Amino acid sequence: MDSNFRLLKTQLLADFPSGSSIIFYKGQFYIIGDDATCILVLDRSYQKVDSVQLFEYPDKRIPKAHKTDFEGATILTIDGIEYILIVGSAATELRKRICLIPLLNNKLGVKAQTTLFFETQVFINRIQDQGIKEINIEGVCTIGNELLLGNRGNRTNPTNHIIITSQNFWEHQEDAKLKILSLIIPGTDLQNIVGLSELCYIAASDLLLITLTSENTTNAYDDGVIGDSYIGLIENVSEQLKDTTLTINRMVNLSQIDSRFKNEKIEGICVEFISSLDILIHLITDNDTGESRLFTLKWLS
Repeated sequence: MDSNFRLLKTQLLADFPSGSSIIFYKGQFYIIGDDATCILVLDRSYQKVDSVQLFEYPDKRIPKAHKTDFEGATILTIDGIEYILIVGSAATELRKRICLIPLLNNKLGVKAQTTLFFETQVFINRIQDQGIKEINIEGVCTIGNELLLGNRGNRTNPTNHIIITSQNFWEHQEDAKLKILSLIIPGTDLQNIVGLSELCYIAASDLLLITLTSENTTNAYDDGVIGDSYIGLIENVSEQLKDTTLTINRMVNLSQIDSRFKNEKIEGICVEFISSLDILIHLITDNDTGESRLFTLKWLS
């Protein structure tokens, strides 16, 4: 067991489906679900303070064949304005989309004229032309002026990839920066069974956190039996991004930290604060049955 990590609390979100990403911004959490109709806004105690409608649908879950499958989210700045960028998995034609929402007066400024959707077909075609056989974008973060996208592997195509591009790649998809790195995971067994599910960059220590889960599926569309979930740590990541591969320095098996992580598919990760003694991490899971679960994890540094 990794004694540097300690689970502080967990909370079920019975009414919010398929948690796929979590962002902490100025005292609030923004929760994205891959088949949810809205963004859920929580305070530091995980209590609901708001929700932001993205899609009009009569049920709380959008059917798999019709969902945009928003899987990763991050905050970026464009022309001095902060936005939440939400990225679709691109595993089907409907999922080749991103959503851009401005953060105005410390909250999401969601109106018809401010919430922007962009198709990403052209950029996704370029990724496939460079050799990634199956597209399944699950994670996103920014490092400096660049955007990192994480492509999830599966049993058929086990290699996970990190895609480096410009922060506004959707505006010039034909010639936006594109570099693809294979993700190297320590341990031969893990290399073949775990898939990337989210990215989180800690600029103060140049550390990239990657969540990974084992799921028995052979493609980017179907769900499978959930196994263990992990946090991978990549140190000095800015230097590593200059190479052709990206190697995880350390893997933390969350099920070994606390049994409550067993059979929980970690889909999102964010950092609330960093001190000289510890880092407070929040995780969101998807159990594939219409519920989500939050975890608060302390990492003693």
